[in-house]
Amino acid sequence: MALVLKTLVFEVTHLENAEHRTMERAIRKFGKQLRNGGAGLFYFAGHGIQVKGRNYLIPVDAEIETESDVRFEAVDAGRVLGKMDDAGNALNIVILDACRDNPFSRSFRTSNQGLARMDAPKGSLIAYATAPGSIAADGEGRNGIYTKYLLKYAKTPGLTVEQILKKVRVEVLKETNNKQVPWESSSLTGNFHFNPVKSEMKPSTIKPQKTPKITQQEGLGEKYETLFWDSIKESKDAETFKAYLNKFPNGVFAELARMNIKKYSHQIEEKPAEKLSADIPAGFSGSEAKEAGRDGTFIAYTTGVVYDKNTGLEWYAGPDKDTTWNEAKRWVESLNVAGGGWRMPTIKELKTLYKKAAGERNRTPLLKTTGLYVWSSKTKSSSSSWAFAFHRGSESWAHHVDSSNLRGFAVRSRR
Repeated sequence: MALVLKTLVFEVTHLENAEHRTMERAIRKFGKQLRNGGAGLFYFAGHGIQVKGRNYLIPVDAEIETESDVRFEAVDAGRVLGKMDDAGNALNIVILDACRDNPFSRSFRTSNQGLARMDAPKGSLIAYATAPGSIAADGEGRNGIYTKYLLKYAKTPGLTVEQILKKVRVEVLKETNNKQVPWESSSLTGNFHFNPVKSEMKPSTIKPQKTPKITQQEGLGEKYETLFWDSIKESKDAETFKAYLNKFPNGVFAELARMNIKKYSHQIEEKPAEKLSADIPAGFSGSEAKEAGRDGTFIAYTTGVVYDKNTGLEWYAGPDKDTTWNEAKRWVESLNVAGGGWRMPTIKELKTLYKKAAGERNRTPLLKTTGLYVWSSKTKSSSSSWAFAFHRGSESWAHHVDSSNLRGFAVRSRR
């Protein structure tokens, strides 16, 4: 599908066997790109389920045991429609070949099959591999039956998207003996052609994107370099662009990286420690404190410090806002609450905070924060580190420029 869309002059972001955070990042980036105009297309093939009337797309790292896990472990398909609506562009299409059997049905209270109906916002079309509440067949080839015929007709010159989907429906019905009925919800007010003939091309049709030729660097490949650059290009941290140059000294984006290093280097030097610690509540300093609450082995003090009698570790939660790894590191280094000596935690130390029965966040409520992930000091590369996912009880890595649902914690040992 990605290859066909590229030949049809779409600018394509291709994810395969993606994890939860990767899907979320891609959807946010997709929404930003749509603000530039043109037509938007979101295609998903894989497992999709409905819970309480909402549709969820299942990432490869999902750990789902009960229905209540779904909204934390899966991606709400409604987010895609929301990003399209926010962008305000003229035309959007969502294609979901995602109506397979629910792999978690035995542990669910309800027995709903397939996906639920979603109404298409103005100027959009939602296409399903099968009707709401029904299951789609995987097929025997590389693609599902629905996608197989979608690929067949998408390249046909002059056909509108509605004509293509009608032809696909006829073919799928025929191959499945009328068991699978592709279905659409549409509020389109104009015609859209995947492959328009020249006389039908209009200014609103997506124009070809000139993609620079990327030289492969020491076996890393053009795909890796592009993904790496896409993950850092909006950063304002000079160190991130230095990491790019270390891997791709002669890369396509090398000159841009050097310009950004020059542009943002002074910002790191000018950011004083006092500024970084401004989020610490007033009065949270000094080594003496009174007890403010208890939770099992955890004791909270009026300074905001939380002590774990079991491990001998003292904890302090950072600002409750989305935080990049570099922001978390600078914040910890500037922290002088209750005598100082703070550092970023290791993954092993973060695991000691994990409490399966402590609600959705799975950690003591004495550490007041709403984030699902906490950064660790463990680095995966010069531009990425590991974070502990408290809603799943496992570690996962993220680029230093990532911040969504990520927080910074400080730790030190009392013993």
